[in-house]
Amino acid sequence: MSYEDNVRRIVDTLCMPTVDSMSQYLAGLLNQQDAPALTSAKRKLQGILNILDISVLESNDRACRKDAYINGHHPLLTYSEEALAKYACVIYRYVFPHFGAVELTEEQYVTKWTAPYTELKAQLASKADSFISQLTVIADNPVVVPNVIIEPKYDMYVQIKDFLAGNDDFFTDLNDFLFNTFSPLRKDSVTDERVIALVTEVNTLRAKYNKKLEAFAIKHSDFTEKTGEMHVPSKTKNKKGEIVYLKNKKGEIVYNAEKISYKVPDDKILYGREMRRCRKLVKDCKSFRSLRPTTVSMLTAHKDKISAVDWDVISQAMESKVLTPAVRKVIAANLKAIKNAIKQASAPVIAEPVDLIANNEAFISGFMLQLGIAYAIPVAKNPEEPTTQELLDDAYTTIDALYTANTQGTTFDAVQSQQKANEEWYSNFNNISQSLAVCLQITLNKLSPSAVLSEKVLNHGAIQGLLAFAKQVRNPDVNAYDYSGLSNELRHQIQSHTDYYTEVALLPKIELMSNGQLIDAKDTMTAPVLILPSLFDLTPPIHKVMARIHASVVTTAVVELLSAKDIDIQSLVPVPDVTIKEIATMLTGQPSTPYLLDGKGKGDLIFNIDGTDKYVKPVPTIADGNYKDKTYHFRAYNWNVLTGHIHDLQQLLKRTPEYIEWQNPSKEKKEQEQEQEETQEQNGVKPLPKDFSYKLLPKDALSRKDACDEANALYDFLFAMAEGIYANNEEMQEYLEQLNQIHSFKDLYINGKRLAAWVFYTEKYRLISDPPVDATTGKVLDYEPDHLDGDPSNNSKPNLEIKLKQANLDARSTSHPVIYNGHRYPTTTKYCKAFGLSYDYVNRELKKLQLGDIFDSNGRLYSLNPDGRSYTAVDSQTKAPKITYNGVDYDTPKAFATSLKLNYSSLNNALNDARKAGELKFERKFKNKKYTFYLDEKGNIIKIV
Repeated sequence: MSYEDNVRRIVDTLCMPTVDSMSQYLAGLLNQQDAPALTSAKRKLQGILNILDISVLESNDRACRKDAYINGHHPLLTYSEEALAKYACVIYRYVFPHFGAVELTEEQYVTKWTAPYTELKAQLASKADSFISQLTVIADNPVVVPNVIIEPKYDMYVQIKDFLAGNDDFFTDLNDFLFNTFSPLRKDSVTDERVIALVTEVNTLRAKYNKKLEAFAIKHSDFTEKTGEMHVPSKTKNKKGEIVYLKNKKGEIVYNAEKISYKVPDDKILYGREMRRCRKLVKDCKSFRSLRPTTVSMLTAHKDKISAVDWDVISQAMESKVLTPAVRKVIAANLKAIKNAIKQASAPVIAEPVDLIANNEAFISGFMLQLGIAYAIPVAKNPEEPTTQELLDDAYTTIDALYTANTQGTTFDAVQSQQKANEEWYSNFNNISQSLAVCLQITLNKLSPSAVLSEKVLNHGAIQGLLAFAKQVRNPDVNAYDYSGLSNELRHQIQSHTDYYTEVALLPKIELMSNGQLIDAKDTMTAPVLILPSLFDLTPPIHKVMARIHASVVTTAVVELLSAKDIDIQSLVPVPDVTIKEIATMLTGQPSTPYLLDGKGKGDLIFNIDGTDKYVKPVPTIADGNYKDKTYHFRAYNWNVLTGHIHDLQQLLKRTPEYIEWQNPSKEKKEQEQEQEETQEQNGVKPLPKDFSYKLLPKDALSRKDACDEANALYDFLFAMAEGIYANNEEMQEYLEQLNQIHSFKDLYINGKRLAAWVFYTEKYRLISDPPVDATTGKVLDYEPDHLDGDPSNNSKPNLEIKLKQANLDARSTSHPVIYNGHRYPTTTKYCKAFGLSYDYVNRELKKLQLGDIFDSNGRLYSLNPDGRSYTAVDSQTKAPKITYNGVDYDTPKAFATSLKLNYSSLNNALNDARKAGELKFERKFKNKKYTFYLDEKGNIIKIV
């Protein structure tokens, strides 16, 4: 019997008629020796936790109600008194003994659970005389309803008199008469206000003690209160005082967002204080059992690194076998500190180059010997049940043969003959062993292939396959490999990198390097050309995404096809990033090099197809918002996965009526489809191909994008069709979900501004990729590229500068720059603050300016610059007059307020009010002193008294 069955049987005993019979059964069940699962302390604790669940109490309550509470009789409170007493006994006898001594007796503990009943009964007993008096008055003074005739035996007042006289044996006592469902007091037809008031009084009393029971034990929360924003129609009152809806100029009702409180259904369990205490006790013990032995040994071994206070807390938890959340936090913090200390203390041991090279040489010798034996054994294929890889290899062999025959103008048979000859040659391990050994020397000794091999050798497909295989060999233990599997992998790498043996160039002969040559190569090896000192931080995540889906093609929304005459060759700046070069090659379909087009090209990304004067320029998207950064949006596809998905869906659907009808529509349906296709073609949308099959991707960017878009649209269409057809088939739905989880594409994003900053200011870009820390505050200093002319579309080198992020926040602000006396203030806010001007007033007036307009204020003339987003301020011929107070002149109101330490904001508000009112003087009180300000006709302060 499983442990879960045992727990279920324990719970079932709660429904036994007596506590004694239940206890005997539980004792025998928990002590039986034929259930090995009970020996697990952790699972036993889980069983105890299951007992402390609301479902157990509720099942117990249902069993108790079954016989005792019938014919309208029901417990005074939510749970029956018998169920509470029995449940308390179970907790006392079979939960508490696992956690030490109990201070209370069993009887005292049961009394705690039934206390709400005891108190409620006492309250009802104290009010019994009052209730009887009220019932007597009600019965003696019935309220007669006109035109209603009631038989005496159904008359409420007669029934009350019968109960008070002791002539009704249906109700056991006064409490039953007050609370029973069949009581005449609780009929829906009752209209007597005295009866309703009496029932309300006893219900309120019961609710009070129900809350006490819930606070002690448990309760359900049927609804949860929530507050959220909802769009509701805006209302107002018209002249007649009628409520009407607000409408816009088009006659549409205007909606506003308002916060509204509402309830949502919820079946949340809220445990009371006693149940929380018991459950917490069990959970803390269970948490201790979950502690790993390695954690305990780690803490014990590094006791010297733990403070005395923390160790006392940890050791006490070990002794009591109780792990509270607070103790768990202490353990986690100390474990982290110990691991950091170990990491800092253990400096890496770096072997000497001579030793590493010697060890690698010995490994290569043993590895090549065993791999050669496995490689000599022919691959055994099962023609009846070929593997997926074998099917793919056979398909690609045929496809590449057809492609080679087509491009070279030879026959298919001739290409197949060449393939077979090449395969036989590469199947001889002696022909490839020396080249493979050199590749292993390169990868194991961590050399750059370009530093050892010539470009011609590196471009050979078989060498690329051998290097790809060698990169997978990392474990220095010769006996750690499955050489049969490795030999198949070696064949596959050579196959795929030689276009399935269609490459006819002979394998170049390369010599093994001596130990001395290897040491020299390691000493003189420089970083690969395509890795900059300051790595572009945005492409490693992109590379991981592309590698995860094994991307084979990249597309973008819009590209421009250019030639050398369309661009300034001198302004091309290389983008030395491997990932972006890979994107360029996959987008164009040919080996390509990425550049940034500086100068008039505004730092835009552009790809040159190697060896040609053709260029492909991806058009960036412009981000929404006030500050519009350029972003390059690419989509990377795995063409094989995408076409494989389509093939799987075609096979899945080919016998369904819906698919057959789509492939061969009726005449009427065909005419409808033709009309739709004509409409789609007018909108630039191509119809879905019905005869889609695998094909090689074209070699130009536009055609590759069209092919991917077409295949992706077809996949979406077929997948939606399959979902609809198999909507009620769980097995097929699961298959479709698994199919959809194998991603055939991923979206990639590159920020144009960040890319340009990295290319143009490589070293300074470290401030962004590896930000420094403020020595004073200890906070990280955030840097960003900034556009000096404020034009976010211009990423050219002269227009970019790497600054603190705050400077860029100014540039992104909706408050535009102001140029005054040759000094550029990044925002109108900062300009107004510098000269004590009212920002609200100045900004409001500046926004009204059009090109050629002039705004005159405080002796300065403002005009909008041609860029449409910045302003120029110059002094007018009539400057604002000096402000005189007590014989002292002040240039501005702010200078006056600052000198006398007055509240400038208050003064400025009063000045603006006076200007709006057209007044020539106003008064203001500061620091219990009244000042009178005199203004000229332009609203400038000229004198203060």
